[in-house]
Amino acid sequence: MAAKYTRRFFYVRNYPFMIALALVVGVNSFCRSHAQADEGEGQNVSTESVLTPDQAKQKLQDLSKQVEAAEGDIQKLREQFGPNNPTVIQAEAELRRNREILPLYRKLLPLLAGERDAKKAAETSLSKQLAAKMAHQEMEAEQRRRAESEETAPAMADIQRKFDAMAQALQAREQALVEAKMQLAKFERDRLPQIESGDLKIYTLQALPAKDAALSIETLFGAKSIRVAVDNRTNSLIVYGDREALPTIEALLQRLDETASSEKRGGRAAAASPPLVLRVFWLADAGTDRSQVATDILPESVIKAATKLGVDTPYLVTQTLTTLNVTGSDGVEFQTSVPALLYGRVLQLRLGGKLTLVQPDRAAVAMHADVVGEGINCELRGSIAMPLGHYMILGTSNSVLPHAANAAPDAAGMEGGFGAVDPASGLPLEPKFNSTRFAFVVQVIPAESFAPGE
Repeated sequence: MAAKYTRRFFYVRNYPFMIALALVVGVNSFCRSHAQADEGEGQNVSTESVLTPDQAKQKLQDLSKQVEAAEGDIQKLREQFGPNNPTVIQAEAELRRNREILPLYRKLLPLLAGERDAKKAAETSLSKQLAAKMAHQEMEAEQRRRAESEETAPAMADIQRKFDAMAQALQAREQALVEAKMQLAKFERDRLPQIESGDLKIYTLQALPAKDAALSIETLFGAKSIRVAVDNRTNSLIVYGDREALPTIEALLQRLDETASSEKRGGRAAAASPPLVLRVFWLADAGTDRSQVATDILPESVIKAATKLGVDTPYLVTQTLTTLNVTGSDGVEFQTSVPALLYGRVLQLRLGGKLTLVQPDRAAVAMHADVVGEGINCELRGSIAMPLGHYMILGTSNSVLPHAANAAPDAAGMEGGFGAVDPASGLPLEPKFNSTRFAFVVQVIPAESFAPGE
């Protein structure tokens, strides 16, 4: 109990000393921080030089407040320990040094403000000089344009006068031509005899041009008994003539129009292209069953092209032939599906697309080829254009499919999926795979027809 009261008495008795110690530590820390900042300011001028006037003013205000607060703290230390205390003497020395910094900041403020004003003045002067230079350049350009315009104005005026004179001469010539045609027509009318008891008929033709029909009628009947005019907008003949001649003219025009219509239909039928045969050859490299060597069907040039594309020794898996009747420019769509045997597995080749005859001897094919089956799904799409009878490779594709030995018989005794077992050990066999490369060759040829008995 006595020790407890002794400690409490010590704290109460030494309370002023502890406050003084805290003040000394605080003042020394303040003075050292400003001394270090001043040393940093002297060593790194570039950092201080970027202060704006507002930042320098704020720093001056903060430093002034801190100096005033330090003065009060040192006064309390002086009263507590006396003016000759070493700590008080050191704090007063640091305070004097910081008081010397305040006038420097006060001198710095107008310098920064002057630097800012000078910078603004320089920028303003530069902007004015730039604007004046641009205005001067624009004025010089305008003067050059005016000078060029004044130099070319006489030549342009002379060209315009010549053009106007040529237009007037052309207009006068056209007017004279119209007047000459009118006089010629009047002369012809006056020269032709009058048609007594004539009738007017209009004949609209379907296939025969009206101007050709008019020439035929005038050649046969002459201008004494009929007058013929052509209406090109409706392909019609306006005929005025004797009542007795008009039925004959009508029958003749009908026969000529029917003949022209038959010729047009025959020409269209002759121009229609014959049916085309689309041939697609599915090739694979030497790793296949080799049911048929591709060189037995395809020319050597196609085999070399397939070899360059990675099909080392091409063998024919299967081929398709599709006959298509191509009419018009839209082309005709096709679709076919055929089975094929590859590595002991039954696969399906599905083809689809559009065949278009772009020229009488040239065809375009847009096609997709899909190979589907157990353990394989190969898709290839492309478009080609080639002369009729030529070969072209649509594309090539790599494929990997499981070997037939991998399959284990199911309940029905059919092979399906993985799971083959070694009969000797009863353990599952390691799956085997076959790798091959496909190529699809396309050819379009005209279709042939055969008469019975050939």
